[in-house]
Amino acid sequence: MSEQSNLPRSSPFSGVVARTVADSKPAWPALKDAHEKAMRTCIVGFLLIGFVESSALGQSAANLTAKQRLSWMADRTVGPVVLVGVLLKSGANTWTNDPHEYGPNWDGFGKRIGLVLSRTATSNVMEGGLGAVWGENPYYRHTTNQPFKSRVANVVKQTFLDKNERPAYARYISYTGSSFLSNTWRPDSQSNAHDASIRILGAFGAKMAGNAIREFWPDVKQHLFRRKKTP
Repeated sequence: MSEQSNLPRSSPFSGVVARTVADSKPAWPALKDAHEKAMRTCIVGFLLIGFVESSALGQSAANLTAKQRLSWMADRTVGPVVLVGVLLKSGANTWTNDPHEYGPNWDGFGKRIGLVLSRTATSNVMEGGLGAVWGENPYYRHTTNQPFKSRVANVVKQTFLDKNERPAYARYISYTGSSFLSNTWRPDSQSNAHDASIRILGAFGAKMAGNAIREFWPDVKQHLFRRKKTP
């Protein structure tokens, strides 16, 4: 008598493997298409609302016009510092072949660049649009002529607050929303809640690193490239 006959037909373990294999490849394409359409609609909606509201607010507490908000979105999406980070991150992920569906090649490198930029653009549009509705100023507030510890504290604080030192609710929503929304166009190995949660933490970490660069780079540049005064 085989070992399989020793298991009762009503065993909770019978058929588990078969069901797992059968259910491991759900039909996602149609659902992903619907999610992508919803995502595009949300982005356009946030963009229009944000620009209309910021134009209406004018010189509000945020002190930003629609043009300034658009400039902020562009700089935080395709600005020099951001693009360098995108290239480095995409290169590192290509070297480690993450996600593995893209492969460790030039084609995969290009796909990874698009993947990073798409999430970044989604996040920035959401933060800029919602921030306009609530009068938030997403720009960084420098603290020059302050002790080093105070400036470091400001770098950390401005990660979670806007320039007017109010909670940056639009940032919280945009980082969370874009991280989960990107599941709809990511490869299967990254389209899950665990990876989305890691992306949220990574977004705040990148924000803090960007704040540090904006706070201290002018000082570093001044010391590195200071020209000798002519007599």
